[in-house]
Amino acid sequence: MNLPIKYRPQSFEDVTGQEHVTKTLQNALRLGKISSAYLFSGPRGIGKTTIARIFAKGLNCETGITPTPCNKCRACREIQESRSLDVLEIDGASNRGIDDVRDLREKILYAPPTGRYRVVIIDEVHMLSTPAFNALLKTLEEPPPHVVFIFATTEPQKVPETVLSRTLRFDLRPLTKEQIKKRLKSIAKKEGIEVKEDALDAIAEHSRGSLRDALVLLEQLDLFAEKIITKQHVLNLLGNVDETLYERILIQIKKRDLKGLFTTVDEEIIKRGIPIDTFVDGLSHSLMKLLASKQGIMDSRFKEISKMFETPDILGLLNLSLEMEREVKRTMMPIVWLNFYLAKMAYLPSYVDIGNILRKSGISLFDEEGDRDESGTAPRERMELVQKKEAQFVSFATIDSSSESSIEFPKPTTSMKNQKGQKSEGTYVFSFDSFVSAVKERYPLIGTLLSTVNTVIDDGSIVISVEDPFQKDFLEDHREELEMLMKELSLPTFQLKIQIEEKNNLYTQVNEDPWLERFIEDLDMEVVEDV
Repeated sequence: MNLPIKYRPQSFEDVTGQEHVTKTLQNALRLGKISSAYLFSGPRGIGKTTIARIFAKGLNCETGITPTPCNKCRACREIQESRSLDVLEIDGASNRGIDDVRDLREKILYAPPTGRYRVVIIDEVHMLSTPAFNALLKTLEEPPPHVVFIFATTEPQKVPETVLSRTLRFDLRPLTKEQIKKRLKSIAKKEGIEVKEDALDAIAEHSRGSLRDALVLLEQLDLFAEKIITKQHVLNLLGNVDETLYERILIQIKKRDLKGLFTTVDEEIIKRGIPIDTFVDGLSHSLMKLLASKQGIMDSRFKEISKMFETPDILGLLNLSLEMEREVKRTMMPIVWLNFYLAKMAYLPSYVDIGNILRKSGISLFDEEGDRDESGTAPRERMELVQKKEAQFVSFATIDSSSESSIEFPKPTTSMKNQKGQKSEGTYVFSFDSFVSAVKERYPLIGTLLSTVNTVIDDGSIVISVEDPFQKDFLEDHREELEMLMKELSLPTFQLKIQIEEKNNLYTQVNEDPWLERFIEDLDMEVVEDV
C-alpha cells in the first residue's frame, strides 16, 4: 500500500503546513524570478524533497513556467515518477566525495535534454565532505543559466557558511498535531481505515511533527489492528506508556514514595518490556505538559495535579528527566540509572521562595507600583500612610510601675484591650497587648510585627522571640524608638530583649538543607546565626 508514496503531494496546494515556503515559491514561478540555488532545511518527513520536486515540475511543465504544474504532461509525469533526465536527484550521504562533485559539474555543463532547466536536488547535503563543498562553490557562484540547485538537509548548521550565503534558505516547520490529525483522517477515510479519535491523537503525538512517520505508523496499525484502530493498539505497537501511568508516577514523586516508584517501574515498565528510553522520553513530554498546564497554556490530564507543584519544582524535575534521557541511551545499565534518577527526583529539595520569606519578615524586595497589598495600596502609598499615622500620634498617660494600684492606660480605643496590670510576688506584670496597641498608634509597621511574634515577660524583661534574623534585624534597627516609647509609658524598669526562636528559624533551616544554603549563596546573601 505504501501510504507515504501513494499520497505524496503533487502540487503546492497539497502540501500540508508549509505555506510560508510554498507561497514564496509560487510567486517566484509566477513572476519568473528564479534563483540559482535553494536550501530547504527542517526535520525528517515534513516535505523538503516533495516541495523540491513540485518546484522542478513548475519550472519544466510543458504549459510553461507555472506555480500550478498540470501533472499531465510528459515532463510532469517523468518528474513525478523519478525518471526525468532534466532532474538529477542525488543522495549526499552516498555521493559525498570530491570526485562525485566533479562528475556533477561536467553533467550540468550541457543543456537539459527536454525541459527548460536542469534541476539538481541534493538530499542530506550536509553529508558532503569539505573538499566536495569547496569544489561546488565556484559552480554555485557562477552557475550555468539553465541550472537550478535545490539542497535539502536536516542539519543546516553543518553546511558551510560559504555555501549558505549563495542560496535562498527556507526553514520548513514540523507539522502541528492538528494538521497531522486532519491529514490522517482524510487519508484513512479514502482508504477505508477505521480509526478512533484518541488513536489519531496518539499517532500524531508519536510522529513528532513528521507526516511521513504518521502515515507509516497508520499503515502498520491497519495491519496490526485488523479492524478498528484504538489508542491501545497504538500503545501496544509502539511500547508507549499511557499518560495515566505518568500521572501516577508524578504523584509518587511529589509524595516521595520511593517504594511505590520502584514497584511501578518494575511492574509497569520492566515486566511489560517497555523500552527504557521510550519511557523516559514520555516522562519528559509529560513534565512539559505539566508545566504548560501549570501556566494555563494548555489543558491536559495533568492540569489537576499541576496544583501540587510549584513551577520551579517542575523545572527541576524536567532538568533531571533530560539528564536521564542522555544517560540511559549510553549506559549498559539503563534500569539502574532509571531508578537512580527517579529517586533523585523524589528527593529533590522543594522550591523555597526567598522573597516570600523576606516579605513575611517585613522586608520587601521590590518597590513597584504593581506590588500592592490586599487593600490595593502600593508600597510608596503605604509609607505615606505610616508617616501620616506617626504625625497624628498623641501623648499617652504615664504608668507608675511602683504603684500598688492598677495601671491606668490612655483612653481605650478599639485596638486596645486588657489594659489593666498588677503586681505579683514583687515582679510587675502588665498586658503586652496594651503595649502593642501603643506601639501601633505611633509605629504601625513595628506594631504589626510585634502582634505576630511570641512575647513573654521574664524577670522584668520584655522578651520578644522572632522566627528569623530578618525580623530580629528589623526590630533591632527600631530598638531606639521602642525604648523611647517605653520611657514615655514610664516602663524604664523593663528591659527589652530581642532573640531568635531556637525552633524553625531560617538559620536552622539553611543548615539542615544544603540546597537552600547554595541557593542563598547564589543570591549573594548570607544567613547569620543569632549572637
